[in-house]
Amino acid sequence: MASFQTAKGVSDVTGSDLLRLRLSLADMFLDGPCSLQEAQSRLFRDNPETVKHLYDITMDRFHDELSECGSGYSRHYTTAPSEYKRQARTACLFKGVTVAEIAADESLWRTEDQHNPLPSIEATRRLLTHHGWLKLAPYGRSQSRTLATEKTVKGGYGQNVDPSEKHSIKISGGRRSFPFPVFRKERLPEVVASLGWPEIISSVSSMERKQERQSWLLHHHTYLPSQTVSELSGTSITTVKRARADMAKPALIH
Repeated sequence: MASFQTAKGVSDVTGSDLLRLRLSLADMFLDGPCSLQEAQSRLFRDNPETVKHLYDITMDRFHDELSECGSGYSRHYTTAPSEYKRQARTACLFKGVTVAEIAADESLWRTEDQHNPLPSIEATRRLLTHHGWLKLAPYGRSQSRTLATEKTVKGGYGQNVDPSEKHSIKISGGRRSFPFPVFRKERLPEVVASLGWPEIISSVSSMERKQERQSWLLHHHTYLPSQTVSELSGTSITTVKRARADMAKPALIH
């Protein structure tokens, strides 16, 4: 997760609470101008000093990103709310990081004292989808493709791009554009931290039996690819697929 200056009350915030507060404040700004008092009122269960510190960071970030887009946004909210929302929705085009590049970046998944296995590209895609950063969108009659969600785009975490740079999915439509999701490099630590990959590895590592690991993964993280479940549990891919099929069978009614 991205580092930040320590302020009164902030050093006691855990990683998950910090991410929750930052995402909450980002959502408030995307809804329109939001005062510090209003933010503290909405987050009344949290330390006011912590909210104030993160509020200032979020406001400065929005100011910097919207200024780069040429929006003319002011920290003093001289922009009308409706215009502010329009500017926030207007994304700057940037060279982002693809899902494949995220999966291959060891620095995002490992620390100096942790050497967790890296998720595959498909596992990374499914983790991002399960946690709301990506979504499956219909394409053609029976196909689908992965795109960045509204949460990802509006929050400034990423966007959908067309490699041809000639089409937009909103203007040209799905038949002429071929968009795929990319993420901002500087926001990736926040995104990856929300996926809970180290927690999955830690839970699996604490179980001795292969079948126990497989059962836990299939019941708590069924969205993961069978290959990933096989690798983390130590069971064969055939065993994993058979277990999935058994889980999908309807229970017999006595």
